[in-house]
Amino acid sequence: MREEGGGRRGREAQRCRRRRPSPSSPPLQRPDRVKVKAQRLDGSKFTTTLTGWPARIFQHEFDHLQGVLLCDRMEAEPAAAAADKLVGLERAFAVERPGVAFEAGPRPV
Repeated sequence: MREEGGGRRGREAQRCRRRRPSPSSPPLQRPDRVKVKAQRLDGSKFTTTLTGWPARIFQHEFDHLQGVLLCDRMEAEPAAAAADKLVGLERAFAVERPGVAFEAGPRPV
């Protein structure tokens, strides 16, 4: 997959369908156009260009296949806000469930 065109990028809120919708879904910049080289089940190769929402959706799903998480693509400010919210949730969990062990994740830099 590679970015196509003049490097135009769209910046829109994005979320994974595995998560519940949230008004705080982070804005991500992604190319508005991508060229995809792929292979069919019979082994024949093809190339296609995706634009608009199909391009964004493809990139999101390709990230899943590559092990890239939504938080890996977030800009610094929204990532810091999300980290602060997560720390608050972890503290609330610990208060509401004393004695239940959990390991708090590392705080992003």
